[in-house]
Amino acid sequence: MLNSLFTSEGALVTVAANAAMVLNRLAQPAQSFDLVISDYTLRDGATGLEVIARLRAAGSPDLPVILLTGDISTGTLRKIGAVTGCIHLTKPVTTSELMRAAGILLSRRQRPGTEANTTEPTIFVIDDDDPLRQTMSMLLTEEGRSVENYPTAEAFLAAVAPTREGCLLVDAVMPGMGGLELLRQLHRQNRSLPAIVMTGHGDVTMAVAAMKAGATDFIAKPLNPAGLLAAVERALEKGRDLAADGVRRSEAVGRMSSLTPREYDVLEQLLAGHRNKTIAHHLGISQRTVENHRASVMRKTKSKALLDLLRTVIDANQSD
Repeated sequence: MLNSLFTSEGALVTVAANAAMVLNRLAQPAQSFDLVISDYTLRDGATGLEVIARLRAAGSPDLPVILLTGDISTGTLRKIGAVTGCIHLTKPVTTSELMRAAGILLSRRQRPGTEANTTEPTIFVIDDDDPLRQTMSMLLTEEGRSVENYPTAEAFLAAVAPTREGCLLVDAVMPGMGGLELLRQLHRQNRSLPAIVMTGHGDVTMAVAAMKAGATDFIAKPLNPAGLLAAVERALEKGRDLAADGVRRSEAVGRMSSLTPREYDVLEQLLAGHRNKTIAHHLGISQRTVENHRASVMRKTKSKALLDLLRTVIDANQSD
């Protein structure tokens, strides 16, 4: 499946069923790779990390890697997290997640004869949770990003000049000035940094408030590393790839246009934070009917969770 997927995208693909097949290819002259996608647990007892280490030692120290695994034990995740230039995706993984990760890694790799980007934008991490802030900063730094972190919104405002470029990664609720008030303050100052707001898992009401305050994206806690990296990439893309934004918004409009009027009614109630029982009472229909409409809305908009649904609504509303 992976071979067919990447071949259809125009890539030259080399496949291997185990570590030995990959390592045997190292003896072949001029054998090199732009990207490696590996399972963590391989059939011959080796791990994907061991294969990556051998490939990098053979002459490609910055070789980018996507590591797939169903093992989410603390020990395994800690080992994966220590590898730079690696995006970890937990099985099962969708083709869109896989292609986005591949695009992120390949776009960052410096091609022979090109100069390194000297104007790398900065990700400003703002969170009063010290361990979480340091973990996010470490993850982003390992991915080659320029990162600055601040324990409060006030500290960020005092230290960062209005001319700085990049994006914000800010907690919605903090002591003193929260993330939403920070976005309002930046809006009053005419500062247009893309902002990713961190919200509680499934907190649609907070996500809606974040968008109204000017957030360009949001992610739910507890954070998923791949989701965090993808959100940062989306935020940075907003300023440099308007065409991609247009495609995404067009797709969102198409999905929303497939909803029936009653499904729109249920959608509005969902985004207001109401539960199925409350929605049934408001609309004068049975709870079972609400559940059926809700399932149809999620299916038609290709949303796995309510926050995915909200992102589709926001993209559709931003379309001309």
